[in-house]
Amino acid sequence: MGRHEMGTWDDLKKRLKVYYASEGVVKKPKIRDLDRFERESGFKLPDDYREYARTFGPGTLGKGWQISTPGFADADDEDVDLARFNHRFSDRRFVRFCGKEDFHGWFAWDPEDVTDAVRHHYGIYLLGGPQGEDPDAPPIKVAPSFHEFIMSYALGAASSVNKGVAVRARPMAPSCPRSWDSPRSAHEWPCQSDGTARRRLGRARRAS
Repeated sequence: MGRHEMGTWDDLKKRLKVYYASEGVVKKPKIRDLDRFERESGFKLPDDYREYARTFGPGTLGKGWQISTPGFADADDEDVDLARFNHRFSDRRFVRFCGKEDFHGWFAWDPEDVTDAVRHHYGIYLLGGPQGEDPDAPPIKVAPSFHEFIMSYALGAASSVNKGVAVRARPMAPSCPRSWDSPRSAHEWPCQSDGTARRRLGRARRAS
């Protein structure tokens, strides 16, 4: 099915509990944003990543996994937009797409490590060493595809919890965001009280 393969994230989406920012809008890139990134960078985005970006948008997944996508060049935080995120680095071999709160390393595709030529899958590597603090450390391969990285590496056991993975938007005010499928007010949702994974949509807070 190639570029038009769908349904990769259906199971995860069913188990997500989404929280969003005060405006109640979950922003997602358009297909033209993804295509433009490919044209300008010369890098074919993995099919499973393209579907993820179109399904969930950029933001923080689970316990601090900050995923960037194309289409947000005007965002306050440059790490939200995939192109701006990568322009920060002089190393052009890897295409970085993920950081993590309280961790200084990055997760990136290696275009030279093609694991599925049809679906444009590449090996995903941790840059910065096991602690994320050594820029000269050799890259560490952590997954053969984006889907495997999300489900097995980032979410791990949380991805199979029957209650599901919670998703959370970045609050625009000093209050806990509310679920997008509930009419309750923002202040009625407990912050960090249920112990489930959360995803913050919108501007991601990068570890300093």
